[in-house]
Order: sequence, then structure tokens, then C-alpha cells
Amino acid sequence: MNQSWAFVDLDGTLLNKRKKIDNKNLIAIKNFVSANNNFVIATGRWPVSAFVYNQTIQQFSNIKNKYLICLNGANIFDLNKNQLIYESAIDNQVFASIIDNLNQFKISLWIYSQKGIEQKIIYSYKIPIKRVIGKFNYGKIVEIDKQAIKEDKIYKMLAFSYSKQQMQAVLEWLKLNFKDKLSVFEINSKTIEITAVAVSKGNAILKLQEIEKFSLDNTIAFGDSANDLSMFQVCNRAICFSDHKKRLTDCAIAINKNNQNFDTQLQRWTIGYNPIKYDAKNKILIDLIGWEDNFDFKTIYQYENLMNYLINQNHLIISALFPQWYLNAILSPLFVSKNTICFNQLISVFDKDQLSVVETYYQNNKDKNIFVFEYEDNNSNCIVYKDKNALKHFIAKNNFDLKYFKNQKEAQNFDINQELTKPLTNFALNELNKITPEKFRIFRTKSLYFLYSNKSNNSISIKASKKFKIGDYQNINQLLYEVDNYLKILVTN
Repeated sequence: MNQSWAFVDLDGTLLNKRKKIDNKNLIAIKNFVSANNNFVIATGRWPVSAFVYNQTIQQFSNIKNKYLICLNGANIFDLNKNQLIYESAIDNQVFASIIDNLNQFKISLWIYSQKGIEQKIIYSYKIPIKRVIGKFNYGKIVEIDKQAIKEDKIYKMLAFSYSKQQMQAVLEWLKLNFKDKLSVFEINSKTIEITAVAVSKGNAILKLQEIEKFSLDNTIAFGDSANDLSMFQVCNRAICFSDHKKRLTDCAIAINKNNQNFDTQLQRWTIGYNPIKYDAKNKILIDLIGWEDNFDFKTIYQYENLMNYLINQNHLIISALFPQWYLNAILSPLFVSKNTICFNQLISVFDKDQLSVVETYYQNNKDKNIFVFEYEDNNSNCIVYKDKNALKHFIAKNNFDLKYFKNQKEAQNFDINQELTKPLTNFALNELNKITPEKFRIFRTKSLYFLYSNKSNNSISIKASKKFKIGDYQNINQLLYEVDNYLKILVTN
């Protein structure tokens, strides 16, 4: 079974109101890492306090975590080597400009820097409650020396004010003057976090992926704040511990009012959370031929027996008239298992006459359409778009993710003649104009047309121990419910 990677925020997610980790959460984490999974704290906090919480987890589980993400991704630590492996600091000139212009705003500021971390010091600007703050940040609060700190590496600034108007003014000023040089997270109406551009928890996860070569399919994020959004967008699954932040909840498969049940959420949603054993010969077929997609894939996660079946890498066959990339996009939870395969009886390589029609059609419509070309190798496809705005609109409208497209090219950089030397099996487009219909089989969903060869083979049979056909149910949710119930009975027996 593949290892799972859990990336977990601290405040509002793992920590209780007293800024401690509950014993029940420590037990859940221990069970998780004991199953050879990876637990990574991903926090906006500075390393001084983040290391304390990580040490608490390691002492309880008796297992050393591999990495620690701090300061919203500005610092990444390799815990086995006990060293900083990535850092990103705010540009010195940008920081100097911010410091020199602070007087126009009625705000307070914390500054986290390289030298400050080494000395366990947070530099402050007009902080009136040092003792209270210092108690849970495991370091000293000292007044800023404007000249000295300009020579330091600045990783993050935390700005806050009791005035919403002042914070809004700061936000507008930062966006106006440093839009391309800073990342700014509005934690709430009175608090913002400021880091270097492109610093985020999500980008930190991608850097770890480059090192560890893990699949994002095996990742899950837990968070509650704006600085967790990038994690939610990068990871395959996201669990939200706030029910009133729409940008977060839109990305989450589970939404919780608060973090009181973190332990059960970690157990429920992480890969390998319930190692039920099924007969290796058991293969389930879901026949979706005739189904027109109108479905929120997040509802799949409510079927716990089905998810257990897949999480434990059992066999699922999906028969449909859609290409591989499209099924991956609209039914992504079903691909948690590496043994989920797609079967499309329409797959057949286009002949020369069909390729000629495709070429002509593309040349006449490349300024109007989004195209997705899929080749005989199901891992090979290419999305072609007229400009980036058209691509963004298409992705947003269909709730797709660019990760499902192996190649992405603007129409002006796409050589149709060269591409058609590859074995093309189908192409999809968002608008179908005049074409020679007798040369193709054409299927339509609410957003796309799919064109296949008219010479494909329909006679192939699929062997499975249990089959579920969409035509026997009112909708796909009813079908999935029956699959889930079947697996429940299978385990009981």
C-alpha cells in the first residue's frame, strides 16, 4: 500500500483552545505514523514554537517525523538531518520600504527573521501585550531596531490592528505597491500574514514532492485558515475545520464546524485508515455507459465501505464512454486505488481519413475552441487553448484541475501535423461546429463533445465478480450506495 502524507495546520486545526495537542489527537497521529505514513506539520508559526509541537508528537509516537513546514512555507526543515533545506526571504528593499512607511498606519507588527530565530527573538513594532504573547511563542519579544533588521533575512511579518479600516488600508497599500513581490494572507479582518512572493504551504508541499517523489494522490491536508488554501488546492483531499470560509470549503471533502473531532477525521480520511481485507479475486465493475455527468465527486467520500475498498488497493473497473483523463477528473476519489482501471470499448486509433478531418477541423476552429487530444497511451494527452484566459475559464467552469492534462499548449505553439503522427484515439472540444459525422462516434456531456473512431470494437466482454450498471439505478449516487452496501455485506460475511 502507498504511504500517505498528511499535512496538518496547528492553530485552529490540531491545537485546542489552550494551544495544546489533545491526548486523543496524539493517539490518532501515533496510529497514523505507525502504519508507515508521514505526518508533517505545516504552520504559519515560527520554527521555535513549531519544533516544540513536533517534539511533543515524536515523544508520544516514538517515531521521528521527516519534515516540518514553518512560516507558511518560508522555511522547510529536514528533521532527520536537523537542517533547514529551503528558505525564502522577503526582498530587502521591499522590507525596507514597508518599515519606512509604517507610520502612516495604526498597526502592530511581528517580524520573524533568520537572526531572530537563531536567538529565539521576535522583533516587534508597537506591540502592547508582550507578556501574554510571549508565553505561547516560546521566545522573547523585543522592540525593532529598524537599521539593524534591514540587514537580516526577513521570512515573515504578522500585522494586526483593532481597526478593520486600518487593516484594509494596509492590504490595499501592499497590493498596490508590492503585488508581484509579496504573498499576503488575510487571516481575519484584523490580522494579515506577509511573506515573500510564491511562499505558501502548497508550494512547500510541492518542494517536498520533488524530494520524496510521492504521488499527490496520496496526500491530504487539514486546515482552517486562508493560509491553508494552497494546501487544499495541491493535496488530493482536504479536511476543513471551519464552516464559514467558502474558498476553503469549496476545496474540502469534509467540513467541520470546529476542530474538536480532529482525531476521528484523521482516522477516517487518511489512506489505510481501516485495513479491511478483501478477497484478492474480488473485482467490481461499475458500468457507466449511458450516464451523462452531473455529479459532485466529493459525495463519493461518504461511502465509507467503498473508500475502504479502494484505499486498500482493491480492484475496480469503470466502463464508460469517456476518456481516461475525464474520468480521473470527475471521479477522482475512485482512483485512490492503483488497481482502478478504465475500460472504454470505443477506443480505436484514428485512420488517415479521420486524422485528415481532425486536422482540417482544428485549423478552422483553433481560435474558437478548447481541444483535448488523447493518444493510445492513456497517460498521454494534451489540452490546447487559444489563450490563458480561455484556459482559466474552461478549467473553472468545469471544476477541472490542470494536473489531469499531461501537456498544455497555446494554439499558436501547437503543431497539429506533428501531433497527428501519434496514435490518436479521441479528442474532446467544448464547442462542436460543422464536422463529418459519419466518420466518428460523437458523445456529449453538459460541457464537452467527445469524438471517437466509428470503427471501434463493441464486442469485448469484461470479467468481474460483481457488476453494477447505471441503467439499473436512478442516478450514480444510488449506484454507489448499492456498491457500498454490497461491500459492507461482503465484509460482514
